[in-house]
Amino acid sequence: MYTADFYDNNDELFFSGLLFFKKANGNASIFIDTASGTMSQVTSDKNIKENGKIAVFDENGHTELDMKLDYIKGHGNSTWKRWKKPYQIKLDKAADILGMGYAKKWILQSNVYDASGIRNSLVYSIAEKVGLNFTPEQRRCELYLNGRRLSGIFLGRTSENKGRRGLFSVPH
Repeated sequence: MYTADFYDNNDELFFSGLLFFKKANGNASIFIDTASGTMSQVTSDKNIKENGKIAVFDENGHTELDMKLDYIKGHGNSTWKRWKKPYQIKLDKAADILGMGYAKKWILQSNVYDASGIRNSLVYSIAEKVGLNFTPEQRRCELYLNGRRLSGIFLGRTSENKGRRGLFSVPH
């Protein structure tokens, strides 16, 4: 998000405002605006939920999703104590985001412990290849919370299936 001023040929200001880019670093972009306009309540306690609006754009800048957000709340345990927080979001209605299938609940994984930016992707890819049940798909995204950019976030569906968490097992 940038503040921009545009002038005509006579150096007269004809537009001043905020400029948003829907495409960043070849990754999808997620824009979440909370009802309060701040994340202070949500980041103070991971169980506090706040509603808002969400828009998702694919890696080419095309609109994937634009709807009401039922809530955003904290997620995780050890990562919750770090500077870059993980979140769980619940959409107003189920949606297929970035080709990962329909779901209402999604995880925004912070990957704060993954300095390389590839560790979690690699592990999930291997888990999928060997056929581990309930391996969540994920996509690297640029996240904008109330206009503040958080890079290196991974969006994925929760491992819950009809209200139950999946039991992980190695196929024979």
